[in-house]
Amino acid sequence: MVELLIVLAILALLAAIVLPTAQRAMELSRRVMCQTNLRSLSTAMITEGGRGADIGDLLVELPMALEWDLRMFRKGAGPYMTCVSVIEHEVSLRTSLSDIYVRQDGHGSAVTDGVACSNLYDVLILGEVNDRQLHYLYGENNNASDWGWVEELNDGQGLEENQAFVSISTCAAFLITITDTYIEFKPLGHHPNWYSGSNHWIVQGDDEEDWREDVLVELTGVRQPVAHAAVRSNAYGETDYGMNNLVPPVAMQFRQLLLTEYSKPTIWLSGENPTDPTSDVYDRPFDDDYDNGEVVERHLGTANTVLVDGSVQAMSKAELEAEFMLLEDDGESMWRP
Repeated sequence: MVELLIVLAILALLAAIVLPTAQRAMELSRRVMCQTNLRSLSTAMITEGGRGADIGDLLVELPMALEWDLRMFRKGAGPYMTCVSVIEHEVSLRTSLSDIYVRQDGHGSAVTDGVACSNLYDVLILGEVNDRQLHYLYGENNNASDWGWVEELNDGQGLEENQAFVSISTCAAFLITITDTYIEFKPLGHHPNWYSGSNHWIVQGDDEEDWREDVLVELTGVRQPVAHAAVRSNAYGETDYGMNNLVPPVAMQFRQLLLTEYSKPTIWLSGENPTDPTSDVYDRPFDDDYDNGEVVERHLGTANTVLVDGSVQAMSKAELEAEFMLLEDDGESMWRP
């Protein structure tokens, strides 16, 4: 028994010595993989706007900070946008829904005349509707008085927590279902007593001249009810990296911070803060309020960063904040040289 206890004590001692070393080695490996992700993302961003030239020519147009993650997801960089140290990743409604538009082309006194395009993120999440015929019911948001006819079209079923009803006046209606892998758009048809005086489409992608190539669902035709089968669009996961919004789209500084590990897709540092567009006060990405975004120390107490020139390094939050203080003092800083 004494010998067995001695052996167990020796094994415990060896485990106490070896495990921290093994854990440190694993985290170093994760750091390298995370840095590879960042380097791949920066390369994708440069390639996206490179117009066939390298960054040394300054013939590069980086995506705007507000839409960089969406642009990268569209480019197929999704596998690089999650940090290997993060176990759970939530779906990004901002990114997923901001890629979807409801397009209407109507003519007549009873409809919104001309073309009206409504972004689904603006509608469902921000409550901003630019089409007087567009109505929605999602969560606690409800700007319509009677959805009984839509429920009847939905086989008498109301909404689950992850669903939304959207209708074009009292004509076309569809059901949106949001999951962690896809967003489904299911046309429900028309009010039994009404027909549409306009054409409606659900479009994925930029609402530009080639939008017909990106149509997911045709809701109606003029005076002819058309409802195709349900269509699913990919839902995008939250990115674990944030873009410095002080990077100009063109003529950027090579030694400027581009991306870092962050709890939001964009690092807001100026009066462009969407929560207060008139404010000149800098946001501080160094407090402990994760709801407002925060630089994250994941790998052995450091945050991985990548500069515009593609160089990758691990920095502590204190080092990044020291650079930020230089910015506040109008000095040269990696945030904005």
